[in-house]
Amino acid sequence: RVDAAARVIEHALLALLALERRPALATACFAAALLAKPTSAFALPVALLFTWTRLRADVARRCFAWLGVWGALFAIYAVVEMLAFTRAVSGVAPIHPDAFVRLRTSVGFVARYLVMAASSLGVSAFHEPPAALAAFDPWWLAGLAILAVLGARAIVVLRARQEEAAYWLWAVVSFLPVAQIWPFSFPLADRYLYPILPGLIGGFLLWGAAFAKRLGWSAAIAARFEPRARLALTVAFAAPLLLAFGAHSQ
Repeated sequence: RVDAAARVIEHALLALLALERRPALATACFAAALLAKPTSAFALPVALLFTWTRLRADVARRCFAWLGVWGALFAIYAVVEMLAFTRAVSGVAPIHPDAFVRLRTSVGFVARYLVMAASSLGVSAFHEPPAALAAFDPWWLAGLAILAVLGARAIVVLRARQEEAAYWLWAVVSFLPVAQIWPFSFPLADRYLYPILPGLIGGFLLWGAAFAKRLGWSAAIAARFEPRARLALTVAFAAPLLLAFGAHSQ
C-alpha cells in the first residue's frame, strides 16, 4: 500500500512537471498515476490552476487543450472506479450514524493530518480515531480554525492569481478522497498524507516567502550573508530537524 501511494506521487509529479514542455509525456504519466491509485486525480485540477497562474497565454492554451485529454481520461476512469469502489465498500459502516458527528470527525482529520505532517506525531499505518461526538471536541475545533485560516489565504492568492493558490488546492483535493465522505475501513493513515504533503509544503513555503518579503527580511538576509553563508545557515537549521524526525520515526 505504501508503494502504491508513493507511485501516485511519482507519476503525478512527473505529469505536472512535464506538462508545459512535454504534454504528451505528461498525459501518459497522468494515466499511469490513475492506474496506480484513484487519489492521483488531484493532478488534474492542480494542473489547471498551475497553467492559469504561471504560463503565458499561448503556452496556456496548448496546455489547456491537453488537459482536456486528461479530463476525458479521468471521466472514463471515474466511471469504472466508482462502480468498483461502491461494491468494495458496500459493507463498510460509516464512522457514526449521525451526519453532524461524521462532519465534525472529518474536519478533525484536517487537524490530525496537519499535526502529523508538522511534527511526525501520530504517524501510523492504521488509525482508528474516536468520532468527534462532542460539539467542543478539540480536534474538530482545531480543524475548523485551520480551514478558516487556510481558506482565507487561498481566496486572497486566488484573487491575485498567484501560484500559491494551486498548492492550497492541491492539499484540499488530495484530502477530499480520504475525508470519509465515502466511508472505508481505517479512516486515518499516514500514507493518506502523501498526496497532501506537496500541497502543504508548497503553500506554506510560498506564504512564508511572501510574509518575509513584506517585512523586508529577504532583502536584509541577502544583503547580510553571502550565498554560501545562507546555505550553511539553512543546513544548520534543517539537519537537526531531519535527525530528530528520523529518530522519532524509529
